[in-house]
Amino acid sequence: MIYDFKGDSGFGKADLYISFNNEGNWSEPINLGPKVNTGKTEMCASVSPDGKYLFFHRGNEDSGDIYWIDFRPIKTQLLEETLN
Repeated sequence: MIYDFKGDSGFGKADLYISFNNEGNWSEPINLGPKVNTGKTEMCASVSPDGKYLFFHRGNEDSGDIYWIDFRPIKTQLLEETLN
């Protein structure tokens, strides 16, 4: 599950976090890091049906845009860190 959250551990006003479900138990929230999050607000994340791409909004109060990145390497790294 990927969601936006405004917290003290973030890079900006709101960042994107991920939690993994392992046999019905959700992991602690993990910030998606500086490859995704900036000093602006990141929100409204969506993963492509094939799991390859992450789409999200980045902006501030006056403007913003839609971004997309290759999600597979980020997801793989964070999942490995969660399992270890």
